[in-house]
Amino acid sequence: MHRWSELFIPTLREAPADAEVASHKFLVRAGYIRQLAAGIYSYLFMGNRSFNKIMNIVRQEMDTIGQEFFLPAIHPRELWEASGRWAVMGDNMFRLKDRKGAELALGMTHEEVMTDIARKELRSYKQLPQIWYQIQTKFLLLLRHRRRRVGRFLQEALRRLLPHLRSLRPQVHGRRSALGRHGRIAVARIHGAHAGGRGSHR
Repeated sequence: MHRWSELFIPTLREAPADAEVASHKFLVRAGYIRQLAAGIYSYLFMGNRSFNKIMNIVRQEMDTIGQEFFLPAIHPRELWEASGRWAVMGDNMFRLKDRKGAELALGMTHEEVMTDIARKELRSYKQLPQIWYQIQTKFLLLLRHRRRRVGRFLQEALRRLLPHLRSLRPQVHGRRSALGRHGRIAVARIHGAHAGGRGSHR
């Protein structure tokens, strides 16, 4: 570890004029982040160090109930068309093409990818339940001041593959317990909310 005087921590006396949200102002002034473009930020030493500490806390607890995956950031169009969400996601999905003209998307979520793995690799109900999770950067196109901009965020997401709905309640309870431990270890307040689907929580 370097001495504090040798570290690159570019603090500011005042927040930039375009910083409107309090958290944005504090992180910029403290030298944690710097903005590259609208919605795109570089995490400097202190920001990256803090992120890693948070991820380690989350990973430690999630490893007690699940298995961590690292999944692709770029997805083929066919994967999203199979789920019917290529059209549904509309302008919120960041789309691009490769040199051959094949249509791709930056992953805003990874349900399709995990479903594809399960469909191809799981051969029997005896392999269930499976609990898979990830801690990864995801992308959205956000509407701000009538203009679209890239939104990048780091998210922990867990998917449960169950043999029947009766297995759902104990699995949900297990994740809630792990999330509660996140908060106690990090000295943070965790709020849970129903996320739309059956057994789905944020």
